[in-house]
Amino acid sequence: MRNRNRFIKTTCKALGIFSFVLAVFLSNAHAQTVLVNYDFATAVAGAPCAATPLATASGVTSVLRTGGTGAGTCITPNGTAATAPPAFVANADSQSISLTSFAAASTNYFEFELNGVDTYQNFMLFFQLQRSGTGPTNADIQYSTDGSTFTTFQTVNPQTSFSAFNIDLSAVSAIENQPTVYFRISGRDGGNAAGTFRVDNFQAQAFGVTAAAVTVGGRVTTASGSGLSGVIVSLNGGSLSEPIFARTSPFGYYMFEGIPAGQTYVLTVSSKRYTFNPPNRVLEVQDSVGNADFVSQ
Repeated sequence: MRNRNRFIKTTCKALGIFSFVLAVFLSNAHAQTVLVNYDFATAVAGAPCAATPLATASGVTSVLRTGGTGAGTCITPNGTAATAPPAFVANADSQSISLTSFAAASTNYFEFELNGVDTYQNFMLFFQLQRSGTGPTNADIQYSTDGSTFTTFQTVNPQTSFSAFNIDLSAVSAIENQPTVYFRISGRDGGNAAGTFRVDNFQAQAFGVTAAAVTVGGRVTTASGSGLSGVIVSLNGGSLSEPIFARTSPFGYYMFEGIPAGQTYVLTVSSKRYTFNPPNRVLEVQDSVGNADFVSQ
């Protein structure tokens, strides 16, 4: 009985430690981040649709564009001082941006380009839309990674008063860990050329993912399979600010430790006594690599 109780206590303690470690790991792996927030409170002289964001995350930049098939004119009319949902930052000046001239067959859009988002996943968009009585009755929420080909994820219905929309893009893996992502709010199906389409309080959020550290290694040998000692191997690329180097062991093995995963690297081998063809290898490192081998000629 005593041994049984000791076993239960030991098991519970181990499970408690495991749960704590797992919780710490999960909390470090993901952290929700506000990537960009536009409140459109400050118009750019002569170009109101070139509004600058109120705030951006560290390392993230954003560009706003408008376009489409209609001859839309961009203006900065009154918007709304959004206080809900919590993602919005209240705009005390209540200013928005608006596209006018919506013919029945035209499609005009607001486009938000986000750069420096290659460590982010699970995107969410928050914004408010308004249309005039003859404005677009449908708005396609679209995404792209090249700024050219856009995919419609969801269609929403703007109203004649500002209404809030939350778009959960966490299931779209195509835009995750990409250096640049584009989002469009594309209005269509307007009544006539006098229609208007407004957006206010646009915000994009995502989860920041910290790349795990892995090892990269292999072996340098002769054509007959004998290990070559003292050969220099360099690793460059990814987020490394400069190349790092390793020297092979007496049996030809080398290894780099603490390498961020999810990046592209170039391995180069060099020796005064031996030549290698090819002397370089390009690696897409997603996990630890142990077979990045080189054979001398």
